[in-house]
Amino acid sequence: MGLTRLQREIISRTAMAVLGVALLYGGYRCLKTGWAFRRESLDQHPLTNPRQKPLSSGAAGLPILIGLVLVISGAPFVLAALLPSAWFGKLMGPPNQIGLHEHPGSDNPRGPWR
Repeated sequence: MGLTRLQREIISRTAMAVLGVALLYGGYRCLKTGWAFRRESLDQHPLTNPRQKPLSSGAAGLPILIGLVLVISGAPFVLAALLPSAWFGKLMGPPNQIGLHEHPGSDNPRGPWR
């Protein structure tokens, strides 16, 4: 006895939502920590050179970078969980074609794909 289509959809969307929210929350926490490091660094060593970049020194760079990666990777999961499948497909665009089966002739070393 298998699951119905509705049950599979609910389970997959819930899993995507949980994963996406976890990634977004982890990214938020990393960004918050990075900005706290940056604030602490600026309090201890204010910028003396006006040409110095705000994030050029200190320990803030790595948590901010990790936070951005987590937020960027978590957003598509949340979108996929919340939006209807047709909308998400239109939003993400058609998949890119890879060259493995670009020319499915008999001279293809992988063989014809039928």
